[in-house]
Amino acid sequence: MNVQIDRDDLLPKILSQYGQRSRGKYKSGIKELSSEVIDVAQEWCDLSGNAIEEVIKDTRSIRDLRIELKTYVKLRVNLRDKDRSYFVPTFVWMWLAEMVISYIVKIIIEKYFEKEIRLYRIREDYKKYE
Repeated sequence: MNVQIDRDDLLPKILSQYGQRSRGKYKSGIKELSSEVIDVAQEWCDLSGNAIEEVIKDTRSIRDLRIELKTYVKLRVNLRDKDRSYFVPTFVWMWLAEMVISYIVKIIIEKYFEKEIRLYRIREDYKKYE
């Protein structure tokens, strides 16, 4: 199953959660960071094409997917890189960026993976009673 992340659906949710309360550099940084995190998450989804099947077969859990995706994103998004447009040199930014990454990962796993797994299990249960 190939997961296609809908950037136009996710970005407004992220910005309404974190972007409206932030000011100045933080607000623009959140938008740019979110775009990069979504790109990296899409890359992970493309590489982990059989992740849904593994959860269905009970060889992995949803929690495992969330941890794996978050680790993948954090390894590829360098929050301390001064050349990045979203870089803001404060500990507050690091804390905020961590929260944004966690929120994006949560949304992606819930929206794209948990939904597919529930649908699969419902279909399988339905087949048992046919």
